[in-house]
Amino acid sequence: MQKPKLKTVNVTCPHDCPDTCSLKVTVDTTLKKAIHLTGDNTHPITKGFLCNKVNHYLDLVYNENRVLYPHIRIGPKGKNAKFKRVSWDHALKLVTKNLKDTEKKYGGDAIQPYSYSGTLGMLGYWGMSERFWNKMGAARLGRTICIAAASTAGIYTYGAACGPAIDEVPNNDLIILWGTNIVSTHVHMVPFVEEAKKKGAKIICIDPRETRTAALSDWHIQPKPGTDAALALGMMHLIVKKKKHDVAFLKKHTTGHEGFLKEILPKYTPEKVSRITGLKKEVIIQLAQEYGASKKTYIRPNYGLNRHRNGGMMVRAIMLLPAITGAWRNKSSGVFVGSIEEMWNVDLGKLQRPDLLDGKDPRSINMIQIGEALNDKKLNPPIKSLFVWNSDVANCAPDTTSVRKGLKRQDLFTTVHETFWTDSCNYADVVLPADTALEHLDLNAPYGHYYFSLSQPAIKPLGESKSNQDLFRELAKYMGYKEKCFNQSDESMIKDMIDS
Repeated sequence: MQKPKLKTVNVTCPHDCPDTCSLKVTVDTTLKKAIHLTGDNTHPITKGFLCNKVNHYLDLVYNENRVLYPHIRIGPKGKNAKFKRVSWDHALKLVTKNLKDTEKKYGGDAIQPYSYSGTLGMLGYWGMSERFWNKMGAARLGRTICIAAASTAGIYTYGAACGPAIDEVPNNDLIILWGTNIVSTHVHMVPFVEEAKKKGAKIICIDPRETRTAALSDWHIQPKPGTDAALALGMMHLIVKKKKHDVAFLKKHTTGHEGFLKEILPKYTPEKVSRITGLKKEVIIQLAQEYGASKKTYIRPNYGLNRHRNGGMMVRAIMLLPAITGAWRNKSSGVFVGSIEEMWNVDLGKLQRPDLLDGKDPRSINMIQIGEALNDKKLNPPIKSLFVWNSDVANCAPDTTSVRKGLKRQDLFTTVHETFWTDSCNYADVVLPADTALEHLDLNAPYGHYYFSLSQPAIKPLGESKSNQDLFRELAKYMGYKEKCFNQSDESMIKDMIDS
């Protein structure tokens, strides 16, 4: 029997997760098939172990239920919709005819792109698709459903949602896991927390819920949901009252601290904070004492905090704690909300090409309100063409009843680019097959650490599936767009990002 010829390919997990794991995929080049997947033990953060979902990623790639060919609907929209397979040429002609007709009759605002984090590869998320919609002048999508409040809080407080990377955690004496369940949703931070604990650090979990992370911690504090800002302000009140704040740091590195210390913090006494948070005064006092006593402190909030009313201000209050104590003096200490795009120092304009708008000023509809917008009879112009990729709008958008009602409109033309037959596909006029992370090139930027990862294609796209990049290249051709940027290769686009 001939020995199989094997090669190993570096791939990056595409999922919406802070860890952005580096993978090693073994490919049988004779069979042209990926046969094994494991973590890359050379990665300084993810270190070779994977979550249960990604351990089984090959099951997803080769799942018999994948969408591998274009389809068009031949019956009514909805759960029992019927489809037939067609060629890419036939499907793209249908889609682009609709886009052209809609743009001509109603304008670009009647064309609504809808996408989110089905892949977090920078090309697949922000690349050729953005160029395409910019050229068309289609409506914008406000993507504030996840981290907008927290990232804005970081910008207004520090200039960016910055902070020490999670591999700095072991160099601290006190770690506060604030509103984050790292054991379940940020697993590659856990070893760094455990290492800190072995070195004598105290681990505090602040979360109303009993979580697996709470079980890992030395102290679990359970304030009422949405009262975290009051708790942070109460801590700072006590730290300043006990003169544990770093006056020199505040004078040299902050603005507005005088009014904050004199006018805001005195209002947040232990008694008041206890009434707001539901915590005993003694808990608040002890927490403030322990945080104020150490300069080597690390706070890891997460995005659940910003999904409350005044969530951005809650995050800002927490982010102020290391400025009050001067913990920022230690390069390993402070607060880490996430390594989001403000910190990447990548020129996204080179990727997205906003110049293609050529003076057009499209309207923007927030993804949170897509159900309302699809059913709004006063919206002028109405949404007449919906293009969905990187997301399952029928399940993932808020108010699914309204969303599905809108998707059922007979005058709405919907295109869906998908890997699997999701509920959104049942409302589509055209379904286009999407590939997986093993089947295309991309560059992945994390939001839970600072290591970019190149994701290389391990296998060719299965069936007739296409990457987001190739889909929008094809759409540009069928629309008749002549700009050279629509022919730019993935390799060249990645080089542009790295060079920027």
